[in-house]
Amino acid sequence: MSRLIKDHHLWTRDTIKNVSGNVTLDIASDLILDPNSGVTKFYLAGSTTDYASLTVAANGVTTITTIDDGVGAAGHLTLDVDGDVILDPLSGITKFYKNGDTDDLCTLTVGLNGVTTIATADSDGAVGHL
Repeated sequence: MSRLIKDHHLWTRDTIKNVSGNVTLDIASDLILDPNSGVTKFYLAGSTTDYASLTVAANGVTTITTIDDGVGAAGHLTLDVDGDVILDPLSGITKFYKNGDTDDLCTLTVGLNGVTTIATADSDGAVGHL
C-alpha cells in the first residue's frame, strides 16, 4: 500500500486519487515521482486526452511530449523563462527535426573556442537549404 503521513494524517493512493479541488505539496526537500513505467503524465483538468508527458528511459534519455486531443497541432510547448534559455549538450550539437523525421534536419554545433556551425541535411540531398 502506498502511504503518505503528514501531521498525523494518513493519505493513501485512493485518498489522493479521489480528492476534489486542489492538492498542494509544500515540501522542504525533493519531490520524487517514480512510476515503474518511466512515464509521468500531466493532464489538463477534466481531460484524459490533452496532456504532457515526461518519459525517462535507459541511460537517462528524457523526452517531453505534448498531446493535443484535437485534429490540429495545437499541443505547443512554451518555455517562458525569466532569464536565459541555456542548451548545454555534451557534444555541442543541437538538432532540430520536423515531426520526428531524423533524415531531414538542421544542426547547430558549437565547438572549441566557440566555433559555431549551422548546417542542414536533406535525406535525398536535393533541397536542404539554409
